[in-house]
Amino acid sequence: MELLCLASGDDVAYIESIRALLEERGIPAMVKNAYTQNLFGGLKPFSGHDPIAGSIQLFIDEKDYDGAVAALEGSGFLPMGEDLAPGDQPAAAREEPASPPGQDDEALSAARRKRDIYFAYLLSASSFLVLPYVLNLPLLYRIGKERRTIALMLLALGSLGCGLGLFFILRSGL
Repeated sequence: MELLCLASGDDVAYIESIRALLEERGIPAMVKNAYTQNLFGGLKPFSGHDPIAGSIQLFIDEKDYDGAVAALEGSGFLPMGEDLAPGDQPAAAREEPASPPGQDDEALSAARRKRDIYFAYLLSASSFLVLPYVLNLPLLYRIGKERRTIALMLLALGSLGCGLGLFFILRSGL
């Protein structure tokens, strides 16, 4: 029995409603990471995604794939999650064994972008030490090419932290 990830995303209600729809139609489904998404107390720092736990995933048995896709298409459910693939995947791709996590180039680049945002957030939050601010600038430039608003927010947070750090360093007379 091979499990396939039918859907993934960061909205628990959306993934659970897909699971309920499938189970109504007699297709067993399993949700992974549904209750580990709030490791930051609901914050999901700037990216809308928990970088530690990963996205919420809905798994079904490989033999139920066609029935699940038909159920979703028949109900009007449209893909919302970042990795949701019903209808987009050709039959030949479904017959191949699932690649191990990290092998898919698109998923890997998305994970790297999320990791960069999380790392930039940590550096921005510790910018009162001044050195993380300087180290964060190239990372913020790279993030800014795709996610300008997040990069500007992190730059503002880092600049504020760095300014306060320098103020207290100069004030103490070091």
